[in-house]
Amino acid sequence: MDAKRALLLSLALAAAATLLPRAGAQARDPFAESQREAAGSNPPGLTLALALRGGQARFRPGEVIGLELSFSSSLPGKYSLDSPGYFVGGRGRVDDFHLDPEDAAEDPLEDYFNSGLFGFMGGGLASISDLEAKPYRVELELNERLTPTRPGRYRLYVTSGRVVRGRPGPPAREELTVVSNLVEFEILPRDPAWEKRASAEAARIIDAKGTYDARLAACRVLRFLGTEDAVREMARRLGRGEEDDGCEQEFEFGLLSTPHRALAVAELERRLGSPDQPVTERFLRTLAFLSLLEQKGLPPLPDYEAGNEAAAESLRREYERRRAAYEASLRKYAERLAAASFVKEGRARAVSLDALISVRERGPREKASAGDAARQEEALMRGSLASVFADLPQDTQRRLLEFEWEEVSGPAMLPVLRRIYANASGRDEELRGLALLRLHELAPEEGRPLILAEMRRRPAPRLSSRTLTALSDETLTEVDALIAERFASAGADVHDDERLVTLAERYATAAPAAHLRAFYDGRVGRMSCAPQAALLAYFLRVEPSAAAALVEKALASRKDTGCYRSLLTDVAALFAGPELERAAVRSLDDADPAVASDAARMLGAHGPAATRDALLRRFRAWHEQWSGREAELDAQDERDLSASHSRVESALLQALALSPAWLADEELLRGLRALCVTRKCAGDADSLLKQFGPAVTAYFDRRDGSVASAVLAQYNNISWEGLKEKAAQFPKGTTFTWRSDSEGTEADRRAFRELAAHLERLGMRLTR
Repeated sequence: MDAKRALLLSLALAAAATLLPRAGAQARDPFAESQREAAGSNPPGLTLALALRGGQARFRPGEVIGLELSFSSSLPGKYSLDSPGYFVGGRGRVDDFHLDPEDAAEDPLEDYFNSGLFGFMGGGLASISDLEAKPYRVELELNERLTPTRPGRYRLYVTSGRVVRGRPGPPAREELTVVSNLVEFEILPRDPAWEKRASAEAARIIDAKGTYDARLAACRVLRFLGTEDAVREMARRLGRGEEDDGCEQEFEFGLLSTPHRALAVAELERRLGSPDQPVTERFLRTLAFLSLLEQKGLPPLPDYEAGNEAAAESLRREYERRRAAYEASLRKYAERLAAASFVKEGRARAVSLDALISVRERGPREKASAGDAARQEEALMRGSLASVFADLPQDTQRRLLEFEWEEVSGPAMLPVLRRIYANASGRDEELRGLALLRLHELAPEEGRPLILAEMRRRPAPRLSSRTLTALSDETLTEVDALIAERFASAGADVHDDERLVTLAERYATAAPAAHLRAFYDGRVGRMSCAPQAALLAYFLRVEPSAAAALVEKALASRKDTGCYRSLLTDVAALFAGPELERAAVRSLDDADPAVASDAARMLGAHGPAATRDALLRRFRAWHEQWSGREAELDAQDERDLSASHSRVESALLQALALSPAWLADEELLRGLRALCVTRKCAGDADSLLKQFGPAVTAYFDRRDGSVASAVLAQYNNISWEGLKEKAAQFPKGTTFTWRSDSEGTEADRRAFRELAAHLERLGMRLTR
């Protein structure tokens, strides 16, 4: 090497040396530093280990990225895990995911969950576990919350709010944040051939109708793939499955989160009019929301600051604008479906008509009542649905008969109900019972002999007590004869026959009382809760003196069952009389908090006005006993909330403040507030005080314009007649203020006039 080249090389090496870090120094890593800093604040003895499920570290775009969270504690008894297994609505915020690079991932459902258009229930089904050295594992999928948007290497850690110090539940425990370790994974470049194979294999598994878990996993593959093929498969399948198979929500979320929204809208619009495509309410709402996003988008919501009225008003206006736009989109597609339903056949037509009726029933209230044409169209749809009712999935049939009967009720349903009652399989007695119940409502003369025949079935009635007790008769000699016959022929086989005892409670005269007393007297306290409550209610009705001793015996029996803890309210729900009231007053002083609180609840809900003094006496005595001992009550709550004496305080407050038998006015509420020992009780009393006042709010039934429920002062969810009775407890001269959720409608005006006239007769006024 000549001198010139050697000089150039030495200069280059020197320059490079100035650019390299000094020996021992390391380049800064802000992401790792933030993880280390956060993990340094983990509570003592608490560990959260994050791992990639199965050890897989390389993923195709759209492939499910499975995660495993392992919670453990080296300090047994110090921490608990409140771990929801599933969040109703599909999402929970209990875990936060921190990804590097941050700008290479997005929340696939951000538009949906942050739209402000839909209400979501959080929390899900929870399992509560004490943490110990053996890890408690929770499985998650990153795709639910973050979708990596480009190939490359990623790092991830999780912060979780699942852990509490002590036990979950009131009073509020200390909620903790625990930080995991870092994991690394790689997203590979796209492989269209692999994506097509994955989509086809998922479709094959779904069509094979294998196990629930296998189908659901395949549906989630389609949801997360995000390809055009996956969009077409999900659009084709949305509405074709059962609501409870899990796949319907996966397809909904998959279509809402796809990057190919225009294709999703086009596919759903095409299938809306397809003769063989069932269109569910979920299908319609998914299409309406996607179309809104595609056509108009959703601009960011205005910033909101607590106490800033202008910001709150701006946010409210934006919510209203979004809601109006979404409802307009939904109405547009409902009208298209109404036109297309005439060319649909069989199950596709039945499901689509059900969706149309549901959407219209749950739509925004109109300021004026529907016109004749709208009512005729509604009646036509209801009649059409009855004609294809048998083509609906059984889950949908049950839903309509159980919860949405008013949507389909009418003479056209009579032949449908007869067929279901006659042909329902032996494993679907619930559907058979619902059909007979509704048949009796529409045609009592036809349903009555069928219900009586069901009562006489041997060895025992097959239908639910709800159907068997639907007859309007106060007593039935047929039931007296049935009971006598059973005891004569079956002997001990009638032990704990819930339906037989329920029939006795509902219909029997005093005639079979001797049979029932002789057989069950020695079994009271050892029976199952429901038949025991029915038996006691029967004796309270026909032999009150004998019933009093049986009630006391049931309350004193605390070894074989736990029925004593709710016995008073269980029996009162069927029959409450002076004997049960006296037993409840005595039980207010029971040493078991479960019995004392049950007694308070029973007297608050069913006791006459005279029981108020007994409840107040007990609350004052409870206050004297526990005043200054809040820490002790907190400790009881932490050990076992069901056995804590704070339950008695809460039950007494609610009973005295919310009973239908007397008015808990401002003076009484302030007195109750002064008797509170715990912070929770004081907070509840303060809330009740804020609600007190002569303000009425009525909520109307969309179907017939009747008042479905009402609120008066702190009394929520009371009936129309209950509202009138409660208003009568206010002082003469009171002026009430009227509000409703249907202002301007004829139903609103009619209810206002009726209540105003009622109050005027009582020397009171109603104003708007």
